[in-house]
Amino acid sequence: VLDVWCDIMVDQEALDLVARLRASGVTTVLATNQQSYRGDYMQRAFDFDRYFDKQFFSYEVGLAKPDTAFFQHIADEVGLPLSEMFFVDDLQENVDGAAEAGLDAARHFIFGESDIVALLNGDDPELMARADEIFAQLSEGNAARLEALLRAHGIEVPSA
Repeated sequence: VLDVWCDIMVDQEALDLVARLRASGVTTVLATNQQSYRGDYMQRAFDFDRYFDKQFFSYEVGLAKPDTAFFQHIADEVGLPLSEMFFVDDLQENVDGAAEAGLDAARHFIFGESDIVALLNGDDPELMARADEIFAQLSEGNAARLEALLRAHGIEVPSA
């Protein structure tokens, strides 16, 4: 069970984009909701220090997304006002929480857990009609969509 719990697929292209942003002077932060066993594993298994200036794991902070206090804690620790931070997440509820806290926030991954459930249950006709398009977008990878999203929000992304 724990092996499955820690079977984490890291999107290396997205991490490379984060590294480029960091190298250009952008402060990069990982904010993740994790249970302690899985979070400890992530910190040991992945070299996130290469990509992120700071990392915030919910089990360490004692708060979790989408709680606005989680975002305020991060802003306080990083030393930036919420209004100068940009938050990207794959779950709309986390994006909404960040926006409520005062961050500029956007969802970058159009196909989330609720979409998967709706597809499996067949209870969203519009989603069912778009399924082929969604699966094609999934196979393209996240990095290009994430880069376009950042640029759309005025964040200069250095070329690879």
